[in-house]
Amino acid sequence: MSSRDRASRRGAPLVNSTTGPGQDISLALWKGVEVQGQTKLLWEDPSKVGWSYNSAYRWELKHRVDIGLIRFRLYEGSRLVVDSGDVLDASLHGGRLGVYCYSQENVVWSDLVTKCDDTPPPDITSA
Repeated sequence: MSSRDRASRRGAPLVNSTTGPGQDISLALWKGVEVQGQTKLLWEDPSKVGWSYNSAYRWELKHRVDIGLIRFRLYEGSRLVVDSGDVLDASLHGGRLGVYCYSQENVVWSDLVTKCDDTPPPDITSA
């Protein structure tokens, strides 16, 4: 796998490691694929377009636990560059959210906000 292939993987892995920190989980995240006992790949960006250097991205993640719906959107400036569409997965019942960067240097995460909102957004479908 080339460094370009690795750099272009954008997706939503669900981490539920049976081994905890170590080589198994590290390899599962590096490969960006589903690995039994480590990760479940909920969604992967089919366009496989890499990240732009020195660019600010904004992302939005909506999770409706009650109907098992997840939706991810990524913006570069005001331009929508990735939209997962509605991903249905009823295995998540709350928990923790983490942001992760494997090999890119000088990444800055800022203005991260989480909130609980029971009002469904108009653009999210309900099951």
